[in-house]
Amino acid sequence: MKRCFVWALVVSAIAPASAGGVASGSPFFPVDRRDTAALLLRLTDVEGRYTIGDDSGCGGGVENAPANLAQVIIAHLPENCSIEFEHLGLNPYVESIALAFRTPEGVAAMFALRREMFSYETGMRRITEEAHGGVGEEARLFRLADAFIPNGRDRPGAAVVWRRGLVLGMVLVAGPREQRAVSMAHRLAVRQDARIRAPTPIRPRTTTWRCRLRTCA
Repeated sequence: MKRCFVWALVVSAIAPASAGGVASGSPFFPVDRRDTAALLLRLTDVEGRYTIGDDSGCGGGVENAPANLAQVIIAHLPENCSIEFEHLGLNPYVESIALAFRTPEGVAAMFALRREMFSYETGMRRITEEAHGGVGEEARLFRLADAFIPNGRDRPGAAVVWRRGLVLGMVLVAGPREQRAVSMAHRLAVRQDARIRAPTPIRPRTTTWRCRLRTCA
């Protein structure tokens, strides 16, 4: 099982690769969620031959959530969007998630439940947590023994979870050897944190969601 989904994602429509290109895709982000979607990584932020995975979008819900996590979600009603980047060579797999809150108390409460949130979101429970610097106002690194890769076997991975202002961000990398996964997760978390600090608008089918001729633009 890949995940239990804290939020029922609005599934994106993925366009087939265009002639002469590697891949293209444009997740559907509702108009009222594009401010949160703007806090995610984009194809311009990941390196290599990636396409966007099917489970990308925004949504909400608490079905099967642990009681303490469900209580925080219901009390603070965060907006959540996520995007998957699937490598055409199978791995490394990348996922970017952003949760936007209305109050500092909301993001603090969710960060305190970061392990529960991460396990519920991904289905992964074999987690080793440690302090992590250089991202956000407070961050943790998760080392993962059995990170999920779409259409493949579980592999080692790493995730960085952090908070900045009213946003909780998360980047997951699965597939490469542990130290490379840690390095890549940190690098991409720094890039996403920069987007959180200075968001740029998301528009439907904008070229920032396309990857052609081995170059994302």
